[in-house]
This record gives sequence, structure tokens and C-alpha cells, in this order.
Amino acid sequence: MKHKIQFLLILLIVTIFCGCGGIGNKDNPMFGKIFREPSELPEFKGYEELAGQVIDEIKDGNGDYKLAISILQKGNKYILILEEILTPDENGKVKYKILDTVNVGNVKTDQFVTYNNCKQGADFDNQLVVLVSMGDEDKEDYPVLKAWRADSKTGKINPVTDLKSIYCFRVDECGYEEGEEMEESIVLDTMQPAEPISVDTIMNVQADTARKE
Repeated sequence: MKHKIQFLLILLIVTIFCGCGGIGNKDNPMFGKIFREPSELPEFKGYEELAGQVIDEIKDGNGDYKLAISILQKGNKYILILEEILTPDENGKVKYKILDTVNVGNVKTDQFVTYNNCKQGADFDNQLVVLVSMGDEDKEDYPVLKAWRADSKTGKINPVTDLKSIYCFRVDECGYEEGEEMEESIVLDTMQPAEPISVDTIMNVQADTARKE
């Protein structure tokens, strides 16, 4: 019994020091690849990073963010990345480890990928990424076509099947809900991108603990 308890304690310590405890989609061939910029990886060659967002519920013992979501685009192709934010190197630069990816596929000109302005229930869900169409501009919401949730417990991006339960507020070009500023949220209309926004930039905007090159 004593040896069993010692073994469990050792296992717990190893899990804690391994960051996110080995989560992620290990069946994904992109799992475990590390990058500073997505374009460093040959699989993402030619892709532009449109947006990045930390998952602010997930922090380590020092209060630093541990997980983030990025959206990449090349033409009408989009890729979602769930990534672990690694400890900065000796120069203070942050790298990212891929936990899971989703190929959104070909997106039509009247469609775009959005997040942080969508609800499934009463509250905004920043682990929810949604493919929407422009729809009727007189309506307050976008028609939802597909959706995925970044599961912070498993490190996987899972499809959402109950699309009727998702509500995405229409936003203006500044990334705000019609007539109302959305606190601590950054939403990028991928049909009309301004400058590419990196995860580092978003981290700096949202928290003092975030780091930027």
C-alpha cells in the first residue's frame, strides 16, 4: 500500500511538471510539432495567421496562459489550431506546441470563421469556433454552418453537432457587437482582415502576464 501511494505521488508530480499533462490528439500527424510562427512548418507554408486567442480559463501555477487557438488562411482554405503555450526561452520568446488541428476546407466568399462572439447557452464561449455566413444583415445574428469546440481538458478540437443551440452575434468591422462594445474580446472578420494578429499580440492585450516578442 505504501509503495502504491508513493507511485501515485510520483505520477502526480510528473503530470504537474509536464505542463498540460500529455493532452492532445495524438492521432493527428501535426500533434507535438513546435513552432514560433506557423509558417515555419512546411504543412502551413503559404498560410497567413489571421487571428489568435488565449483560452483565459486555463492558466498554470504562475498565472500564465497555457492554451490558445489560432486561425490560419490560404485563399479560401482555413485551418484551426489548438496549441499549448510553452515556457519562454532564455530570450523571452514563446513557442507553441500543436495539440490538435482542424481543416475547415474551402470557405465561400459569403462565409467566414469567427469566435468569441458566439454563445452556446447563456455565456460567451471562447472555446467555440464557428463557421458562419453573412446572411441577412438586418438580423442580429449570423447563420451558423459548422462549429467546433476546443476542449481544454482533452486538448482536442471536437465538432459541435447541436448547431441550433449556438448563437453568434453580428459584429461590425471594428469587432464589436452592434451598438455595444464587447469587453475583453477580439473578433476578426476573416473576410476583411486588417493586419494579421498573432497569439502574442492578443496575449498582451488581454493580460499583463502575456508576453510579446
